[in-house]
Amino acid sequence: MLKLSPLVAAASCLLAGSATAQDPEFSDFSSYVALMRTAVTGLPPIATSTMLGERQNGVALALRYGNVSGGDLVGSLNNFGATAMFGRSGTSSLSLTAGVSTPGRGSSSLMLGLGGDMLLTDAPMSDARNGMVLRVGLNGEFGYGSPPRASLLAGSVGLPLSLISRGGPRDEMRIVPFLTPAFGFGDFDPDFGPSGSGSHFVLGGGLAIYNRTSSVRLNLGFQNVFVDGGHTEFGLGLILGGR
Repeated sequence: MLKLSPLVAAASCLLAGSATAQDPEFSDFSSYVALMRTAVTGLPPIATSTMLGERQNGVALALRYGNVSGGDLVGSLNNFGATAMFGRSGTSSLSLTAGVSTPGRGSSSLMLGLGGDMLLTDAPMSDARNGMVLRVGLNGEFGYGSPPRASLLAGSVGLPLSLISRGGPRDEMRIVPFLTPAFGFGDFDPDFGPSGSGSHFVLGGGLAIYNRTSSVRLNLGFQNVFVDGGHTEFGLGLILGGR
C-alpha cells in the first residue's frame, strides 16, 4: 500500500501589476492564482481506482480539461492536462500530471503535478449484499506552474469520499458520485516584486461514469477554492486504459 505524507507545499504575473505587499487581499490573490494555474485545483478531480474500489491493470491515462470563468482575482482560464495514474490493488494510487494553463488574455504556462491517495476505511450503508459503501481515503498533491516572469507552487491534503456499490453484474453501467474536500496552499513568487502565499479550504467533486468491461471511462468534475472573488472551475476527464 502506498504510504502518503501530507503534501502541503513550502500569481499569475500578468494579473499582479496592481497588487502590492501591503494589499490585504494580496495573499488571497497569490494563493488563488497559484492553485488555479497548477494541477492542484486547475484541473477537475479524477475518481482514481482507489476511490472506485477497482483493481487497475497497467497504467491509466486521464485527459483532463478545466474552465474557470473570469472573476475579481483572475481572468478566465482554460487548463489542459494529461495524468498518468499508477495503481493495482484498488487501495492506493500514484499520479503524474503535465499540462498547460491558458488564460483568456496572456501567455500559456506549464503545469506539473505529483499526487497520490490511499484507502482509509469503507463504511457500508446497509447490510445488503449489493449495498452501497461510503469509501473514505486520504490524498495529497503538489503542483508547479511557470507563468511569464513568475513561479507558482501549490499543494493540498484531503479526504476524498466516494459512494460505491458492492457486487452487481460486471457489464453494468456504473455511476459513482464523489467529493474531494481538502486543505489547499498556494505560493506566488515573481521575478520582481513581492511574493505572496495563503491557504484555503477546497471542495471538489463529480461523477465517474464507466463500465467494468470497457477501458474507457468518463469523469465530470468541479473544483472550488473558498476565497472571496474566486470562481468555481468545471471540467471533464476521459480516462483510457487500466483495465
